[in-house]
Amino acid sequence: MQIDPQKPYKILLVQTGRIGDLILLLPVIEALKAQNSNYEIHVLASFHNYQAITKHPLVKQIHVYKKGVWQLAKLIAKLRNEKFDIWLDPKAHKSGESRMLAFFSGAKYKIGYEKQKFVFDYVLETDQLRPYEHIVLLNMLALKPFGIAAEVKRPRLYLIPEFEEQIIDFLSQNIDYQKIKKYYCVNLSGSNLSRSWQTEKWIEFLKAIPIPRPFIVIIASPKEKQRAEQIAAQLTDAAYLETKSITDVFGVVARAELVISPDTSIVHIAAAFDKPLLAFYVNLKYFYSKFYPLNSQFSLVMEEAEGAEVGDIPVSKVLEAYKNLQITS
Repeated sequence: MQIDPQKPYKILLVQTGRIGDLILLLPVIEALKAQNSNYEIHVLASFHNYQAITKHPLVKQIHVYKKGVWQLAKLIAKLRNEKFDIWLDPKAHKSGESRMLAFFSGAKYKIGYEKQKFVFDYVLETDQLRPYEHIVLLNMLALKPFGIAAEVKRPRLYLIPEFEEQIIDFLSQNIDYQKIKKYYCVNLSGSNLSRSWQTEKWIEFLKAIPIPRPFIVIIASPKEKQRAEQIAAQLTDAAYLETKSITDVFGVVARAELVISPDTSIVHIAAAFDKPLLAFYVNLKYFYSKFYPLNSQFSLVMEEAEGAEVGDIPVSKVLEAYKNLQITS
């Protein structure tokens, strides 16, 4: 497969996973545009993650993949009509769905993973050959045909002016933002129970953070609203902030002095705005090696035993990690 980096290719990048997965694809977009500003970058995203890059300045258009025969037929017709030069799916493991979409996309050249060369013109190595490499590096390896070196780079997100105005209004409606200004953003929610810290531990930890300290803004998934309100009620300097969209979350995180969260998309959002981070991880080497934080300043907390969950982490260990961050209020 021959790619001339000087040509103005029309490229479709594919990431139909979760919000964090899409954010960790952003260094690929940055690297492509740095090589040739005339590349026209489109992204095939999922219904669950596409809002994470709405109006991203380096993305020409987002195409949303929705399951269902009729939706799939419309998507394929739309993709074929775009006449892409290159289909690029950096996911380095088996995906029949990706292979099928690539096959019908009509793209001239296709980069992706499969065991034998059938659909893809350039076949990626399986990620099993690099079990402890960060997912950003694995994504960047897909750029080898462009002559771009693979390296781990921090993703970047942008707050466009209309989002800036929206989030200030949002904060002002829910907390005394003009008075508070400085705050910690505390996210309670992980993607599953293994990444959840107990309510009583949250309360004990947050009460133990030395005063003076910034206000504490608590965010959580909708299903954990009651727990978030319960925790906020136990503190004199905290409030639960009910976010309605991922752009609300971006704004809350982007203005925080510190972000505290279990391992979930919030960790990668904090990295994209390069905010100081205190993160709780399950002790699974294969997993945290791929998804460790990329922030300039962070402290990662986990228990020592292999397989230990977030709920196993004691408050004392989190307090020690907080002190090591040396956040100045």
